[in-house]
Amino acid sequence: MRRNIRGITAGILAAAVTAISLWGCQNVENNASNGEVSSTGTTAMGRYMESEVPIPEEIEDILGAAILEDGTYRMAAAADSSLSLWDSSDNGQSWEQVKSLDELVTTEYGYLQNGAVAPDGSVFCCVYENEEEDFDSISEDGQYEVKGTYRFIKISPEGEAEDIALELPDTELKGMSDKIMYAGKGQLLIKLVGDNRVFRMDDETGKNLAVYNEDDKYVTYFQTAGKRLYLYTEEGLLIYDWESGEKVEGDTALQEAIEANAENMQVLSSAGVPTVMCGGAQDKEIYYCNEEGIFRYQDGGSVVEQIADGKLNSLSKPSVELRMMMAAADGSLLVLVSDEAKMKLLRYVYEADVPSVPDTEIRVYSLNENKEIQQAVSMFQTQNPKYYVSLETGTKGGEVTVSDALRTLNTEIMAGNGPDVLILDGMPFTSYAEKGVLQDISDIWQEITQEEAIFENIAGAYKEEETVYAIPSRFKIPVIVGKEETLAQITGLAELDSTAKKLREEDEDVESILGVSSIYWLLKTLYGAYSPALLTADKSFDENAVIEYLTCAKELYELNHYSEEQLENRIATENTDVLFDGESYVDILNWYRGNIRMQALNLAGGYEFASLMTVCREKEVEFAASPLSGKNVFIPSTVIGMCSRSSQPEGAKAFIRFLFTQEPQSSNQGGGFPVHKKAFDSEVYADKELDLVSTFGYIEQDEDGVLSSLDVEIKKPDQEQYAQLTELVESLDTPSLTDAVVEDILLEQGGKCVLGEITAEEAAAAVSQKVSLYLAE
Repeated sequence: MRRNIRGITAGILAAAVTAISLWGCQNVENNASNGEVSSTGTTAMGRYMESEVPIPEEIEDILGAAILEDGTYRMAAAADSSLSLWDSSDNGQSWEQVKSLDELVTTEYGYLQNGAVAPDGSVFCCVYENEEEDFDSISEDGQYEVKGTYRFIKISPEGEAEDIALELPDTELKGMSDKIMYAGKGQLLIKLVGDNRVFRMDDETGKNLAVYNEDDKYVTYFQTAGKRLYLYTEEGLLIYDWESGEKVEGDTALQEAIEANAENMQVLSSAGVPTVMCGGAQDKEIYYCNEEGIFRYQDGGSVVEQIADGKLNSLSKPSVELRMMMAAADGSLLVLVSDEAKMKLLRYVYEADVPSVPDTEIRVYSLNENKEIQQAVSMFQTQNPKYYVSLETGTKGGEVTVSDALRTLNTEIMAGNGPDVLILDGMPFTSYAEKGVLQDISDIWQEITQEEAIFENIAGAYKEEETVYAIPSRFKIPVIVGKEETLAQITGLAELDSTAKKLREEDEDVESILGVSSIYWLLKTLYGAYSPALLTADKSFDENAVIEYLTCAKELYELNHYSEEQLENRIATENTDVLFDGESYVDILNWYRGNIRMQALNLAGGYEFASLMTVCREKEVEFAASPLSGKNVFIPSTVIGMCSRSSQPEGAKAFIRFLFTQEPQSSNQGGGFPVHKKAFDSEVYADKELDLVSTFGYIEQDEDGVLSSLDVEIKKPDQEQYAQLTELVESLDTPSLTDAVVEDILLEQGGKCVLGEITAEEAAAAVSQKVSLYLAE
């Protein structure tokens, strides 16, 4: 029986909400205790501590969960392709499979789409059924067609299943549900795909009891807690009393606290939501949880209290996606999450004898947000509770320029107030080493190379004899994609340009020769592979090389035949979308549509490699290391260093050493391949027993309203492809230039050159002058 446990997920649109810092909100209190802070001496005591509740290893997904009235934990879960109910009567220490749900799906091509568990033990499910392997598609007239049907089924606490006919409106998607939740005994809340309203139903009769959001505000997701229904909308948080159906206007403190972080209002993944909520043991007590931590609120109150800091547990990990939250009778809180595609149940218990904040702080500094480091910080603190790792981002999400951030950092370091660990990406760390800012960490290098299997050609890129000041923990690989005979002609940047011109002469109709998402990404992608050529033998800036780089970039851009509308999206000369990484993007859509003949990109991970191998297989193209500079170039990422004036050298070294172990190395958040070889094998699926990695689906609507779709299966690379990539990695020996200020100067002038505002010679002269002034500072 073929099943897609999560079902069909509707397209997600992110609501645009003004971002305001949560800590700028006057009605939010940070308090890690149960409302009281005890102290011993000068150390504040009391903190919610995290532990993981073990769940059966075979469980692949959890559709719904609840703590029943007698304290039993119940989950509706998928395990080894079987759908079942699991119970635990000992707070999750052991689990029993109590009922199979397979009988709910009566057709070969059906699946359990979603479900919910009620406190009395009832389970309510939505089942998609189809007699044939004929899934939803686009019809000839461009309309979305649902080929099967949807059934709603209730399972009583005693295990009896019954079809329930819900009084729901007719929709084009035939009742496809977006989310089902229980608000209370017999009270079901359901939202349909394509409909912004939430309906309250009687789970026995199917009667429609109430409708919320009749104004049809766009709802990204909804939550329940106590007697409240919370709708996260494009206009903010809407709160209803679900029993009366009336909108609640008095909880402004809660609304302000949640709306202060724009990310709370958006859903960017089908695996979870930004905020989960539940009711507490006390009347009107509300808990909610997001990446910032766990918060408590009393309906109608004026204060939102933070009771657990997300920085001190797993909640701040970028890989963690929240599913649901539950409050137990003993005062503990349970949060169901998906972490690295694995289901986890986390328990938070208040412990009065633990310091509210660890007494040893390790300060880590990064110019830009680094999700791999965020992930590692959370992992490290969970395993080393005596440390508090504070992570500072110099550019503060783009609010501060790189130059200003570096000036501030340099001032703090010289004053003896610098961080302990430096994430050196974008920094002039060679200069830092020469000036004594960086600590020699050759002892850590010796430990890493003796105890871990790593790509020493990458990690040791900056090693000089017996001295090590910086160690890359990740890397990207510049590659060119095209026909085998095309790649054979490319031996440098000039040859890439001339080969592209020949392809254009051979094909005037194709939309693009070298795929270009924007001028910015074209310049940045070419820079990754070409930048070592910008330096002369004495390490000075080569103005002639800059002219070649900008001339070729301009000519490559002008070879494209884009419409005026497309050009509007491609003339950007700076990064206007922080969620899109154009340098690592495999342009599956345009390869499959035959719109491009080549692509330059910087491979950053296993999924991108699997996507590229799928394109190579289906479109009969090849990939090769980008030869633009004539060297075997890689782009170092998450480069680690230690400040020579660290106030916590022992903790700093422990954290750096941890960064190169397999666990944090195995978590790729888009920052590049890991240098740890076992983590690398997992990253490119070499040690995974699977064939299908994922599916790529795309639906678009033309100006006449006609829909078209593209569905691609991203498959695991085979052993030959894995060996090709590994051989390529082992041949890399030249790091790309990493100074962010120099790169920004070059991209700024490059953008003007490509747009025709200045010549390549004028741009090169401006680059040379600005870089000289910067280096003289």
